[in-house]
Amino acid sequence: MKCDDAIKKLSAYLDNELKDNLRTELENHLKICPDCSREHETLAGNAKFMLTLPEIEPSPYFIQQTLAKIRKTERREKGFFTWVPVPAMAVLILVLLSYFLSFSIKVFALEPESRKKIAGHAFESAVKGSHVLGHVSFKKFCKRSCDILCECKICPMYQNKGDKMIR
Repeated sequence: MKCDDAIKKLSAYLDNELKDNLRTELENHLKICPDCSREHETLAGNAKFMLTLPEIEPSPYFIQQTLAKIRKTERREKGFFTWVPVPAMAVLILVLLSYFLSFSIKVFALEPESRKKIAGHAFESAVKGSHVLGHVSFKKFCKRSCDILCECKICPMYQNKGDKMIR
């Protein structure tokens, strides 16, 4: 028997839960292996020590308190993620990620001058007092960024009809 197997079986051995053939095999291993024998003595000593400790009497309200904690935990588990399946969240994350990735690809495909304009606009918007980003300021930011992209004629909203942008 290997030491790993012997150590895994020590608890069952001390509780007299091993079949006779495993019990004999473990006892033979303990006779020849000092490390496993020491581990057995330690576990046996701990078990004897635990038997000498006085039994602790639980509080009369222990069961009620425990059941209340279980109910509270069950209520907490009935949150947002229990009714939204994980695959749906994964799809949502992938859609959002692909949207932002496609925007960043378009930005990096721009000429350096246009990239500087968009970066300058983003920096200006961040510094210039819209420290609380509401839906109005976000819409303005997106519109201005879109205008910069459309100047470069790569925006999907730009259709070449006499060099006018159609929205």
